[in-house]
Amino acid sequence: MPRSAESTAVERVLRRHGFEEIGEVPAVPAAGALRYRRAVTLEPGAEPWYLRSSGTDFTILPRPWLRRGLRRCWSLGRDLDEGGERDGLLLAQAVEAEPAEIRRLAAVLRQDLAGAVTGLRVRTGREHDQACLWLSAHVIGVPA
Repeated sequence: MPRSAESTAVERVLRRHGFEEIGEVPAVPAAGALRYRRAVTLEPGAEPWYLRSSGTDFTILPRPWLRRGLRRCWSLGRDLDEGGERDGLLLAQAVEAEPAEIRRLAAVLRQDLAGAVTGLRVRTGREHDQACLWLSAHVIGVPA
């Protein structure tokens, strides 16, 4: 996927806040460690799979990666949402021991990403028995 000035700015912001880039995985089996919001059934065999899609109901930071020390990651790639396919979907996830750190991170990312993304959604909560942040947005300037 070609990078735009905005996607380069997004990458700088995320790296500055300790996020590591992971590859785009457009579809994963439902039995795996990664999970996206959109679930579909693939034929033959009627296997359930998740498709990379916008929204904050996903897991791109599975527990085994946490054990290896990865605490914050992001991915830029396709959105395979119900409305069709387009490039430029940013997904990011962070896990911290302290909820206050996750709330601080959410606030600073909202501010730092303004102007470079549209449809920014940030959710905080708990996953893997720790405070967690999920972020979803479309990067401006990435061709559809």
